[in-house]
Amino acid sequence: MAPLDIEDTSDWLGCPTELEAVSHYNHMLENEVQELTLQLRKAREDIFGLVQMNSQLSSEKANLSRELKKALEDVGRLNTETSERDRTPRRSMLSGTFSTGVLESRRSVTLCFLRPQRAAKLHD
Repeated sequence: MAPLDIEDTSDWLGCPTELEAVSHYNHMLENEVQELTLQLRKAREDIFGLVQMNSQLSSEKANLSRELKKALEDVGRLNTETSERDRTPRRSMLSGTFSTGVLESRRSVTLCFLRPQRAAKLHD
């Protein structure tokens, strides 16, 4: 055997021919393409599901934002009503316990701590 014939392995046992090697490589590529096709299909299904979830969440977020805005408006309105109600009884309580704008006696001071209706009855 000549030293240059070392590269020629076609006559070795168990060593594939060039056609067998190309055929095997082709088969490996076909399997890889099939696997990648399945992965691509699954990825597309996942993306479609995520798009649907995003759409649902966006509409739910919009609904909740509207509800929050309405609730905040209600809270503001109720705060305004409550503060107006709080101011009204104080005025009536103060006006019911004063006579001519000045506390007349110790009895009037005591009446300041009673309800306006009761204070008016006791004052008379």
